[in-house]
Amino acid sequence: MVDTEQVAESDLRRRAAWLLGMLVLVAGLVVVLMLTLLKGSGGGKQGAGPSDPYGSTSADRGASSAPAPSTGSTASTAPTSASRASGTRSCPSDQSCALQGDPGGAIDAVNAYRAQHGQKRVDGTVSKSAQACALSNGSTCSGGWAESQVAKLDGPTAVKQIANIGNSGLLDSGMTSFEVGWAYNPSAHQYFIAIIHND
Repeated sequence: MVDTEQVAESDLRRRAAWLLGMLVLVAGLVVVLMLTLLKGSGGGKQGAGPSDPYGSTSADRGASSAPAPSTGSTASTAPTSASRASGTRSCPSDQSCALQGDPGGAIDAVNAYRAQHGQKRVDGTVSKSAQACALSNGSTCSGGWAESQVAKLDGPTAVKQIANIGNSGLLDSGMTSFEVGWAYNPSAHQYFIAIIHND
């Protein structure tokens, strides 16, 4: 004769084991989702080597780096000033585009960050190479560079994200100048910033 109490207890154990298995599965999915979403503030090192003392870092990608156009002749020569946060702020169509100027004030933000950490201010310029780096979301960057994305044109927030990656080179005492570039993806409502370090 089958003991109904044992059958019920066995059934209860099966259900508990099934529930535990489902909880483990859901927890695993949550971890994977969190890692995917946090890639924007985490970092993936790329291309670090003798010619790349900073370790090319990207705040939201782990893509391999590819050669970018030469930065020597494309940098603008305007001096750093407190009124640098100007330039285009959107794209003419729904396609991603490079933004002109430094509409998020990244040049001032980098120098403010350096000053807060006891490093001298250095010249910052907007360059086509940095714009291309930002527009490609890091896939066409080369040399010492860092890239991130933000929901608003906010240089201090973008610089803080890049600094949090570690090994960004922003506080390097040997930095003589740097280049910045912004891009915008209208469909994602995301701004991309790239900073290229020059020694």
